[in-house]
Amino acid sequence: GAVVRDSIYYSEDKEDMFIDIWVYEGQQFFFGDVSFQGNEKFTDEEFLSQMDLQKGEPYSEDKFQEAKQKITELYYNKGHLFAQAAPNEEIVGKDTVNIRYRINEQSVVRINEIRIEGNSKTHEKVVRRDIKIYPGQKFSQEKIVRSVSDLMRLNYFQNVKPDVKIIPGSQDEVDLLFDIQEKA
Repeated sequence: GAVVRDSIYYSEDKEDMFIDIWVYEGQQFFFGDVSFQGNEKFTDEEFLSQMDLQKGEPYSEDKFQEAKQKITELYYNKGHLFAQAAPNEEIVGKDTVNIRYRINEQSVVRINEIRIEGNSKTHEKVVRRDIKIYPGQKFSQEKIVRSVSDLMRLNYFQNVKPDVKIIPGSQDEVDLLFDIQEKA
């Protein structure tokens, strides 16, 4: 899109200013076929069921980005922390965009160590009993989110921030840090 022209003018009593902007939106595009290559852990149908990309629907950058996020979330919850989904958009005909995702699943990542910081009043065992993921388990974003939710439900903490710590030289293990901010 582009601004074609604009105009600024005042009301007769000079109390109000008006701005008119003429915009050329450009050609409208529509979603075409969505396909995948390199995926072994999930089928095309499993990906498509998580996406809100309907063939023939007007193209939306927000829906396009959400679809990519859904793919990575599926992998994060199965331990593939470093999985990548690289989309390639191809214009077909005058107004259709086909999307092919090149998937690089990478290996499963496991939790090496879980550290807790910021808890000066709350005993560590109280925090640990609400953490739903353990050393040795596959990485799971879903379990980390649930852990944060359960910890916040205790009403002892103002904030709980999980952080993944890469272990130099390791491609199949990470450390997990829960940074806790206690209530006054």
